[in-house]
Amino acid sequence: MANNKLRGQLRRDHLKRGRSGRGRLLWLLLLFLLIPAGFAATKLARPPELENERPKVLPPVRVVSPERGTLKRTYATDGHVTADTTITIYPQVSGTLVELAVEVGRQVDKGGVIARIDRRSYELRLQQAESSYRTLLAESNRARSSFESGSASRQRLDQIMMQYESARAQYELAELQLSFTTVTSPIRGVILEKHTEQGALAAPQFPIATVGNLERLFVVNTIPELYYDIFLDAAQTMEIHIARPAAPARALGGGIESISPVISPRTKTFEVECRISGDISNLRPGMSVHTTFVLDQRADVYSLPFATLLSGKELWYFDSGEARARRMAYEPEFFTDERFVIPPEYAGYAFIIEGQHFIRDGQEVRLIDG
Repeated sequence: MANNKLRGQLRRDHLKRGRSGRGRLLWLLLLFLLIPAGFAATKLARPPELENERPKVLPPVRVVSPERGTLKRTYATDGHVTADTTITIYPQVSGTLVELAVEVGRQVDKGGVIARIDRRSYELRLQQAESSYRTLLAESNRARSSFESGSASRQRLDQIMMQYESARAQYELAELQLSFTTVTSPIRGVILEKHTEQGALAAPQFPIATVGNLERLFVVNTIPELYYDIFLDAAQTMEIHIARPAAPARALGGGIESISPVISPRTKTFEVECRISGDISNLRPGMSVHTTFVLDQRADVYSLPFATLLSGKELWYFDSGEARARRMAYEPEFFTDERFVIPPEYAGYAFIIEGQHFIRDGQEVRLIDG
């Protein structure tokens, strides 16, 4: 009896669970049917004008305006400073340097003492030469008197006079050599280099010092052969700027002093020497300087940076009336390394400098700040 009751209860629970499972399945099917219907109803209820409203994504571009001014085509190179006159001083006699009277960087006048060589041996030579000279001078005077009175022959007079002339030459040479023991500067300038020291042996083949005239300085530049005709044609009028790399803001002026008449067959270059004008107090021979030559220029023109030019013959500008990009064909005639000249009628245009690679002619674009 108990078993029958248990089986009945299990049957009722099973039927109850079956009815509950079928109910959940029906609700899921109904949900899947209602979701698409809801989307469809929402779409049908949306006004058509809102359906077509989608934000436009316009390509961004950046523009620049032409700049007015002088455009200069230049060639820049490095050169080195040289003095107007640079002389290395050699002694003309040998001996011990008893005095070296200069230091590097010191000013020396023309005729100023550079060094002194031991003069004692030269003083003795001068005394000997002077003694011989005075003796033969007296003899030559007596021989001339004797010849005039007829008591001496012409041959005797000529012999004495030859000895006298030789003694006089020896005396003058000894006098000159003694003067050479004091070494002087042939020009007014600055001591650029000392080649020896006090107490060393001086000789004609050994230099003592180098002196340079720094009142006029020049810069020597090496220029490619390509520019030779340009330099020849503009030698008298070419604008030149010279500056030390350590002080580029303190540029000096200059002018062409000379152009080498030959081209180096090995390097295919030629030398140009330029005089330096302005305050040259901070320049010294041997210094490296940066020289800029203005090869050609256009004054009072409008120009654009090369970033606006595509393929060397195409410009893009912004049409503000329609907010569209427009293309124009243009090949510059005068240009520098960074900019090129445009006609004055384009002065009011806004030229696209960024973004022109990704747009079509007539396409709407969006300006972005520079």
